[in-house]
Amino acid sequence: MLAEIWTGCKCPNAETWNVGTYTEFDNDKDYKIPYCTICMSTNIIPKKNENGLQCMHGLTDDEIFWENENDEER
Repeated sequence: MLAEIWTGCKCPNAETWNVGTYTEFDNDKDYKIPYCTICMSTNIIPKKNENGLQCMHGLTDDEIFWENENDEER
């Protein structure tokens, strides 16, 4: 299982794959705002490689377990 890597947060190496979203409403429009679930920073953007492709992180068995637990709670 892979997760997208995001950059710009306050975590070590300014990278995270622990990303959530929240919704802001403005003038009858919904905006999905991504944020780091560890440091709560909203100043994140997808990390791209030199070819412009999204960088990915291979999840460990523990990370997959916790991702599945969090999905079941939603």
